[in-house]
Amino acid sequence: MNNEQSPLDELPILRKKLLSEIEVALKQGGKSNFYEATERLRSGDSLLEQVASLWRGQQSPLASKTTTEESDGNFPADYISAKARGERVRSNWVNSNLGRAVVNVKGALYRNGRGEILGIAYAKEAENRKDRWFSGLPEKKYQIAVLLCESINGKLVAVCLPQDFLARYKQKFSKANGQDKFNVIKRGGEWFLSVPATGEVAITENINKFTLIA
Repeated sequence: MNNEQSPLDELPILRKKLLSEIEVALKQGGKSNFYEATERLRSGDSLLEQVASLWRGQQSPLASKTTTEESDGNFPADYISAKARGERVRSNWVNSNLGRAVVNVKGALYRNGRGEILGIAYAKEAENRKDRWFSGLPEKKYQIAVLLCESINGKLVAVCLPQDFLARYKQKFSKANGQDKFNVIKRGGEWFLSVPATGEVAITENINKFTLIA
């Protein structure tokens, strides 16, 4: 019997440790610490995914035939479900709201009828950070954007950002791992995009305004 331990066995432990460190960071600081902590978690998840991919690539052809559930069995369940959910929500949203008005280019990137590259980011509200959504898109890969923000109750809101909006603020967005980062905030029924060195930019008028991006 092969008792070799997979690096994946360590991933839940490493992620738990990272979450503990983030919790401490949040208690020690204000908004900047909160955002920094979230970015650390996102970067950590990205690293864990790379480790998992490398490990699976070293396994035998027989192992590669296992189902997704089996091959991901030791990977953090919340990460797997979050990633899969994001892809599913984005695909369903495009089919329901844009249909043939856009064509998928790659992953979260689409092309609309005007030839613009549309980036569609997704984030789900969490119990420990209500009324905030953190997401990202590949830097310099998109011209217009939609930020899909899903509430805990399942309600989905689309923040539509046209070229002129991005031209004004894109250079100021936080950047990490080759992505532009978005921090959407809801307060008192109004919506804002937190932009470093600028502050909170009102985006309520951009909610579900599909004519801006299709």
